[in-house]
Amino acid sequence: MHALYERYHFKLTSNKFIGSVQEIFKNLPKPVKWLSFYLNDLPLLVDICKEVQDISIQHNLNKSQTRALAKLNFIIGVGAESAKCA
Repeated sequence: MHALYERYHFKLTSNKFIGSVQEIFKNLPKPVKWLSFYLNDLPLLVDICKEVQDISIQHNLNKSQTRALAKLNFIIGVGAESAKCA
C-alpha cells in the first residue's frame, strides 16, 4: 500500500509542475522538447562531474563521447581521490 501511495503522490507532484516546465521550454529561443531534455541532456549535467564536463566542452565532444570519457574517468579513478568525480 505504501508503494502505491508514493507512486500516486509522485504523479500528483509531477503533474503540478509539468505546466510550468512546458511553458519554460516553449519560450526558449531554440525549441526543445522538455521530456527529451530530461531524458537525454539533463543526465549529462547532473551525473557527470565538472572536470569531465569541462573537457567535453573544451574538445567539443558529443554526448556519447562525453559518457565514454566519464566511464573512463571512473575506471581510472576507482580507489583514488578522483573517483569522487565519477
